[in-house]
Amino acid sequence: MRRKKGFGVALFVLAAALAVVGVWSDLTFHWTGYSRFTTPLTAEQLLERQKTIWDWLELLLIPLVLAAGGLWFSQAERRSEQAAAEQSARKERALADAQAQEAALQAYLEQMSGLLIDKGLRNSTPDDEVRVVARAWTLTVLRRVKQERKGTVLRFLYESGLISTEHTIVSLAKANLRGANLRGANLYKANLFEADLRRADLREADLGEADLRHLRHLRQTASFGVILGEANLSEADLRGSTYNSQTLWPAGFDPQAAGAILVEE
Repeated sequence: MRRKKGFGVALFVLAAALAVVGVWSDLTFHWTGYSRFTTPLTAEQLLERQKTIWDWLELLLIPLVLAAGGLWFSQAERRSEQAAAEQSARKERALADAQAQEAALQAYLEQMSGLLIDKGLRNSTPDDEVRVVARAWTLTVLRRVKQERKGTVLRFLYESGLISTEHTIVSLAKANLRGANLRGANLYKANLFEADLRRADLREADLGEADLRHLRHLRQTASFGVILGEANLSEADLRGSTYNSQTLWPAGFDPQAAGAILVEE
């Protein structure tokens, strides 16, 4: 491609150089064919006149222009095809990624259902191996899935009674909940101690009496209208997170002192 591009540039430079030479020679070299004839030529003179630079230029210019135009069109078409191929590849990768995430989510739900039904996860003790396995699977799937599916995992854990502050079975400490879509989720009394909620969408979620201790670096986390009444926010670092006048904070808690930003919609 670089050779073709260089060839096109060379053709353009050659044509420009010939034109410049012709204009320059207009007043000096009559043999070039560029100078003006002061007297009309007879038919015999026209037949006998030898070919000039202008005559040769007429013969070469059109093929040069056509060649340059064809080269430009070919390159433009190739670029267009390449862009279309790249866009198609991106779509295929996105589709494959979504399918892989969905497969991981479904496998996780089946595995956890088996632990709940067949292995008695709800009635296990803190030292039981089934809890270790459940936490390991949970942390793994949360690293693999994104946004909506993270929200699905968290809702499943909550509705299964596995992350309640009153009886926590699966710890979410250090769990990757970045970008999770939890909008409108019911997580009342959920244990999210030390969970990573950066860029999570918490709008209109119910986190009343939830354990949100040691939350860190919540930049771009949206907390518009979220219910945080009586939630435990001790040592929470809310720098960069946003909230509005509809957000309900625990009594006596100063969100701006914790770094949250008030945004009036």
